[in-house]
Amino acid sequence: MKQLTEQERQALIKDCHQEIELLQKNLTTWGCVWESFFKSKIKRQEIALAALTAEPASKWIACNERMPEVGSDVLVTNLHGEVEVACYQKSYIPGEPFFATTAGEVYPTHWMPLPEAPAPGGETC
Repeated sequence: MKQLTEQERQALIKDCHQEIELLQKNLTTWGCVWESFFKSKIKRQEIALAALTAEPASKWIACNERMPEVGSDVLVTNLHGEVEVACYQKSYIPGEPFFATTAGEVYPTHWMPLPEAPAPGGETC
């Protein structure tokens, strides 16, 4: 699958907004005769828009760009490419928040949100 450029993605986002606006006008104009048709098309455009504007879950975020919310569990990686789960938290001692693991404080270069957990059930390993 081809990766979209930022310019292509922004153009598609604009198109989705325009299409939703047009469909909503048509829904108002045509009323109940075409209501389910227009609502269905609006819903599909809203789903496409959500996908285009969502932050990719697999994108590493540089710590010098922005930090996660305090209290968030995230994946972190350091200069050596080591990856582990850490919690971005505040200490009882005044100061900046930090990344903590079960082994102590870590100093990552990048972080990303944890993926969604699978649904309960399934086979054990």
